[in-house]
Amino acid sequence: MEYKNTVHVKNTSPKSLQEDVALLMEESLGNHFDKDAKTVVKINGNFDKVYPGSNTSPWFLDAFLKALCDRGFKNVLVVEGDLMTFRAYDMIRRTGLINILHKYDVPFVDYEDFPRNKWEIPVLFDTAQVINTPVPHAHGIAKISCATKNLFGVLPVFRRKYHRILSEKLLETNEAMKMYTIVDGTIGLDSESTRRGDPRRLDLLMAGWDNLKIDLIVSWLLGYDTPEEIPLLERALREKKVDKDIILAGDYTDRESLPRFNFKFKHSLIRKTAMALENTSLEDMKSFVWAETQLHKIYHQISFLRKRDKIFQGDWMDYYKGFEDVVHL
Repeated sequence: MEYKNTVHVKNTSPKSLQEDVALLMEESLGNHFDKDAKTVVKINGNFDKVYPGSNTSPWFLDAFLKALCDRGFKNVLVVEGDLMTFRAYDMIRRTGLINILHKYDVPFVDYEDFPRNKWEIPVLFDTAQVINTPVPHAHGIAKISCATKNLFGVLPVFRRKYHRILSEKLLETNEAMKMYTIVDGTIGLDSESTRRGDPRRLDLLMAGWDNLKIDLIVSWLLGYDTPEEIPLLERALREKKVDKDIILAGDYTDRESLPRFNFKFKHSLIRKTAMALENTSLEDMKSFVWAETQLHKIYHQISFLRKRDKIFQGDWMDYYKGFEDVVHL
């Protein structure tokens, strides 16, 4: 089916975002979902702090939920799971996303304690239409994090054990789930981490039905000349989980005309050390995992405080205008 090979890429801006999201969903979602069925929205909830480019943004979530409501969707849940350093309920509250949910009377569900299927995916996803709303990031292990990597969050909170086999586990999880994905590319995160990176204004929206094909396009947008440079995509292509037969639609019809952002992926010394430790027997010791988690939490807090002035200055802050009562910086 042609629509499953299509990746839609659309330009946007703070002024036109609502209209652009609605038009993109009209073109890419079409009538493939039943507006009366239960619809579960898996957001990207990386951090329990307001950090431009880290989480699904309030302005995107606002435009997206408005478009769903305007299309007659009523049985909608927004969901996310816990991280070892914070609970999902705390993230949704501290980032102001809860205010957007209240605006549209959409409930939030933390699925951490839900029953899970044989792939460790909450059964909540088995009985619903699923919409994935990732954000483009650089990532310390995966190099890029977007459509497929956002599914890592459906695994249990102790999922860091899968960092050793990250690409393999992501492909397994992606294959076990079916969904429509719409990417919040208003702001991305450059450098190394989804919680310590540098905000980059991208002014893009993307959508499609194949996460790996979306990620192929994202890898090009972020500056990689060949997808094989990304561990997940190299494995997916080698194992024939995806091919490069992609139809581009929206504001771009060929890859060469797409914008390039030249993300500068790098490993910090702390990330290199953490990755080395994760490949030792220490990772199997609960006391070590607990201690390292506390150190991560402290490190993220220190990094946030050091970068606070920088991350709240830049052209990406245009998206915050009109959301001052929603997001408290």
